[in-house]
Formats: sequence, C-alpha cells, structure tokens
Amino acid sequence: MKLFTVGPVEMSPATRAIGSMAIPYFRTPQFSQRMQQIEADILGAVKAPAGARSVLLTASGSGAMEAAVVGVFRRDEPLLVINGGTFGQRFAEICERHEMNYTVLDLPFEEDLTAAHLAPYRGKGYKGLLIQGHETSIGKRLDLKMVGAWCKEQGCLMVADCVSSFLVDPVDMADMNMDVFLTASQKSLALPPGLTIVVCTREVIENRIMQQTGLSYYLDLKAAYRNAERGQTPYTPALSIVFQLEDRLQQIEAAGGVEACIQTSANLAGYFREQVLQRTPFRMPPYSLSNGLTPLLTGTLDAYQMFLDLMNNKGQVLTPCGGDRAKTMVRVGHMGYLHKEDYDVLLDCLEEYGRNGR
Repeated sequence: MKLFTVGPVEMSPATRAIGSMAIPYFRTPQFSQRMQQIEADILGAVKAPAGARSVLLTASGSGAMEAAVVGVFRRDEPLLVINGGTFGQRFAEICERHEMNYTVLDLPFEEDLTAAHLAPYRGKGYKGLLIQGHETSIGKRLDLKMVGAWCKEQGCLMVADCVSSFLVDPVDMADMNMDVFLTASQKSLALPPGLTIVVCTREVIENRIMQQTGLSYYLDLKAAYRNAERGQTPYTPALSIVFQLEDRLQQIEAAGGVEACIQTSANLAGYFREQVLQRTPFRMPPYSLSNGLTPLLTGTLDAYQMFLDLMNNKGQVLTPCGGDRAKTMVRVGHMGYLHKEDYDVLLDCLEEYGRNGR
C-alpha cells in the first residue's frame, strides 16, 4: 500500500525505526534538555516572534484546537470563526460545546477568502479569529497574511490551525501577525498521530493563558507552559512520537530547512496537477490550492468507488471525502515520504481508471 492520504502519511524508514525503539524514563534532566531543543527548533521553523513559546500536547489536532479556544479566550469574548469546510466547522463546534460567544463566517466552496468577506465584520469588537492555514477537507489555501493584517487592524488575536499547512505552505508567525499556531504530528511532519504543537506569543501567554483558569483539565495550556519552563510536560507525553519529532526536525534542517520542504511539496503538487490535466478526465476546483494536497473532481465517476477500487486493486490509497462530496471528489496528498516515482505509478492508475472506469 502507498499512502497518498492527508494524514497519517507515508513515514520514512528512519522515523519508523525510532518508533520501534525502547522508551526511556522521561522525568530526567537529559529529557528536559532534549525537549528544550525541540522547542527551539519548532520556534525557528515557524519564525515565531521573540518571546514566543512552544508546548507539546498528547492529542490529535482537534485537541490543540480545543486547547487554544478554551485556554486563550473567556466565554464572553466575541470570536469570529472562518468556516471553509470540515475543520472550520470543527472550530465552530468546539465553540458551541464550550458555550463561547462566537460568530461564523461561512465561506462558499468555490470562493477564496478575501478582504471583502471580512468587511462586514469590521468594528464588531472581536477578540479572536479562528482559521485554518488551509482547509484540509477540500484543499483550499487561505490567505493568512491578509487575515493577520485584518486582525492587527481590528485588535483581535489570530489563532491559526496549521495542521495541514505546516511544511507545505509558508508559515511565518511574525510576518503573518499570528498569535497562536497549531499543528500536529501526522501530516507533513510525517509522524504517527498523537502529538500536537501549540506556539503562542509572549503576550498571549502572559496576558491571557496565565491569567485565567482554562475550561479543560487535560488540555490546560497554563499547566503546559508552566511545565515547559523546565523542559517537561504536565502529563506523560507520547514519548515515541516526541523522539521521532526530535529526529524529524533534525532531518528537515539537514535537508535545507523548512523552505526546502515547502518547495518539495510544491514541486510534487505541480508535477502531479500538470500530469492529471494532461492524462485524465479529472479536474480541480477553481480556488487557491495548498501545496499539501490536490482535490480531484471526478465528474461522472463515483469518487468513493474509485477510492475503494484503487486501494483494494492497485494498493494506491487516496483520501476520500465525506458528506455531499463523497461521490464527486477525492484528495491526493503531497505530504510525507513520497517521491516523483510514486506519483508516476499513481498517475498510470488514474489514467487507466479515467479511461475504463475501473
């Protein structure tokens, strides 16, 4: 099986090998030093502003989203949620569950987010804006720099779920005026699921997180940041994934840094999209696409049946869509341990399927 999924993704042999190693005890000075180096590497990778701090939570990306909502904001503070798909909707559902004071901007499927969409929400006193770097459910890239400038003008914090955009699309906390950055282990970091990263600016930590009691015990950012001072976590972390993360960050640096990773995904995405348009009947939606995945509109062919057939008969695993797009769209990932040769095999399968319907 070859995974062209958008999480979990293909992992390198080195990453898989680390996952098979014995787990050491972790309440030690040596482990604390390793955690502090991991934090420094993460802060550099996201171009965090001076004074920002990073913590690791043992959870999926949704855990990081929930931790940010309930750990940074009070229930009475007005929040604006950008809903461009499944994960924007998840932010809204988290707000609903915790009885937050929120408004949803529903972004139509075919439209990019623009300043015109945000214009009706100017001057409304929002304290936070919740957004995805790209909406994984449909592969739409959102303009974080434009949104960050809007947030700065409006005096509200930007919380960016970059679970699918980190390492495939540009992320620059300082330049984008990003106050809270979220990502997770199972997408472009190409690690097993179970670990999330939360980076907050100094102002968010000192003036918000440390000044209130969060609504979650396990996902308490105050406890996480207090323990990070000594290079530790409040609860037992997913240790194997921590060590895989440590190695992966070193791999990224050795391969030319974050920019080189982004370029690799961009090259694979560009090659695949060009070939798909030339060789198959499948097409792509008109909105701005992330480098991390390609959404394929399958026309008269049943997209979910194609997903099943390619997985079961060819060993090529795409990512199906749910809901009303289950039969019309599949997603092809450009994350993880994939190479041009892998896409050549997939393209042959897609060309045959597009021609024969099987």
